[in-house]
Amino acid sequence: MTAFTATRAGLTKPAASVGWAQDTKTGWGTIEVSAAAPADVFNMVRIPKGAMIVGGRVLGDKLDSTGAGSACMTVNIGLTAAVLTPAGVSVSTASTSNALGAAWAFGSDFSAVLGYKPETGRNLPLGGLLLSDGPLFVQDECWATLTVITSAGGLTTGSLTLQVDYYMAQHS
Repeated sequence: MTAFTATRAGLTKPAASVGWAQDTKTGWGTIEVSAAAPADVFNMVRIPKGAMIVGGRVLGDKLDSTGAGSACMTVNIGLTAAVLTPAGVSVSTASTSNALGAAWAFGSDFSAVLGYKPETGRNLPLGGLLLSDGPLFVQDECWATLTVITSAGGLTTGSLTLQVDYYMAQHS
């Protein structure tokens, strides 16, 4: 396992956490992918303690030129901290590795929806626990990550951007 960190998500870069009450912020990180093996982690966005995640998306290149069906490169999109759902259910850090999306395929055969998911790359809204039980309240500062589950059939270098939309529900 190798960990890669987007420049904007570095430990010396502050997460956006100030501003008017209830105004939405978009944290984002872009990383050039030139290698992706199973269990590799891409730390993409720093999320501040007290953030309420309400949405986001993954944008970028296809990355897998030959993968098809179950042979596609797949990733989980998750968080490195515990979250709280609106129903008051606490989800531990051990269970948030796919809180924003589970087993997302980046293969060449991934179907495109005209005007929404262009054939030249990816433009996918976040899902997972965020979609089923969100919004998600982040209890500690953390990273939003992409974790490789299966490697690409034919990895092509390219960029990936993760955007996470949140507002500050609580300032620490």
